[in-house]
Amino acid sequence: MEPVPIDAKKARKPFAFIYYDSEKSALTAIEASSTIKDSSFYQQVKAAEPIDSTKRKRSNASRQSQKDEYEHMVDVCSRTNLILQVQSTHVDRLKEYLSVFIPASYEKSSIAEVMKSIKVEGSMSAVTKNMSLVYVSVSDPFTLATELSQTRHQQVLSRAVKKLYIVEPESLQFDLSKKEGQQIAIAEILGKNMSQYEESSSTDESFKLHIFPPSKQKGLLSTIEEMDTDGIISKRLNPRDANNIISIVQVYQYKGKNSNVDSSALAMCGISASFTTAATKTQQNEEEEAISRAYYKLKESIERYEIENNFVKSELKGSIALDVGSAPVKITSSIGK
Repeated sequence: MEPVPIDAKKARKPFAFIYYDSEKSALTAIEASSTIKDSSFYQQVKAAEPIDSTKRKRSNASRQSQKDEYEHMVDVCSRTNLILQVQSTHVDRLKEYLSVFIPASYEKSSIAEVMKSIKVEGSMSAVTKNMSLVYVSVSDPFTLATELSQTRHQQVLSRAVKKLYIVEPESLQFDLSKKEGQQIAIAEILGKNMSQYEESSSTDESFKLHIFPPSKQKGLLSTIEEMDTDGIISKRLNPRDANNIISIVQVYQYKGKNSNVDSSALAMCGISASFTTAATKTQQNEEEEAISRAYYKLKESIERYEIENNFVKSELKGSIALDVGSAPVKITSSIGK
């Protein structure tokens, strides 16, 4: 037999492997150990089980799945320039709204070409509790973000879309939960063309942050104060009525066991002009107070049915509509009085 000593200085209790030429001899030794009266030099004797090779195969499959998921997200981010933070239960509804309803509703508009260029590149479900991300590419993300922020769309999207992020179509390897990742994010923002803001007077330009997940905003604000020694951003922060938006989004992070978090985390950043205005918010709030949410669900359903079925809303005159508590979906049956 060949004892294999283990360093007794480690936190775990010391143990040793003993090798026998045959399994029968090992079992005999184990049985004999139970008859020894003075066993103060050991606590337990048992057979050592070989590593299950199938578990190793599953581990390899898990690592390959992680790699494939990561590479897929890198590819999606390479085309994405607008990210939508969406209530998880509304993801499918919103993807259809963007790819079908909006292009059709702007067919005769001056921005029809922009709306026709909308493409949903993918989505990441349940990134945080009840929140998902939808990745979109469009020829002009500012125009689309501005339109989605208008009262007309907010009436039907207010429960689905929580925030919009205009980003550069590229992903960066960093984790916002770590200080190093926050420093990379702010360095990326400060490294962009900031001369237009630097040369402006302090009252001309202001910034607000759109951060996802929101829990990382406090750390990023602290990092801005540490790194922005010239005060280009830190002295112009205005969370209410800023005319520029800084977006920083953790778009992917592998949360499985035994993973290298740093190499498995992706984020996206961007700076854009503000696509929301105080007037829009005021109008939106006034209308939401005046009419119940049920109205907007029915409004969306009727508008979508009108576009998809060559339907005229005037035909509903005198009808009674019932809200049965469901979210708006694609309507396939006819609307009757």
